[in-house]
Amino acid sequence: MVRASAVLTVELVFLGGIFVTGGLEEVWQGRSREDVLIALVLLMVTLFLLAAAVNLSVVWFNIPRWTVPPHMRGDTGVKTEALRSRWAELTGKR
Repeated sequence: MVRASAVLTVELVFLGGIFVTGGLEEVWQGRSREDVLIALVLLMVTLFLLAAAVNLSVVWFNIPRWTVPPHMRGDTGVKTEALRSRWAELTGKR
């Protein structure tokens, strides 16, 4: 998980943002502010899902390279290595 620790941190920040903006509903009682809160919660959920997708992309495939620590950029991802070994087994190449 070291490979995607920065992305995971961003993902957790957005998850915290979901709880914070969802918790503000009771503080702000009013119709005009409720729409803003719904929009904020939807924005945070969207950003959380995007960060989760990038996190999985980094761990599985080591892509995008700029999010991977410099000493790990030459490595293959977990899924890439598994797919290569599976392909080698199927074709008989080693």
